[in-house]
Amino acid sequence: MDAALKYKLVEKIIQSDDDALLDQVKQVLGIKDTDYWRELPPALKTEIHTAKSELDKGMGIPHSQAVAEIAAFLK
Repeated sequence: MDAALKYKLVEKIIQSDDDALLDQVKQVLGIKDTDYWRELPPALKTEIHTAKSELDKGMGIPHSQAVAEIAAFLK
């Protein structure tokens, strides 16, 4: 199969708003939607919940401060 045909197929896929067609292409290509949350280990999920809870309580630090602290640490 030549490159021009491949580019034409990609262009048609990008321009398509047809969900049924896109689902068929995904099926043919073996592309599956993945819910990464379900694949995370329970310990990591617990850590994420803990971090979110702390942020909700205002216990986090601003991104700029975190970046400055990391930059200082790496010097």
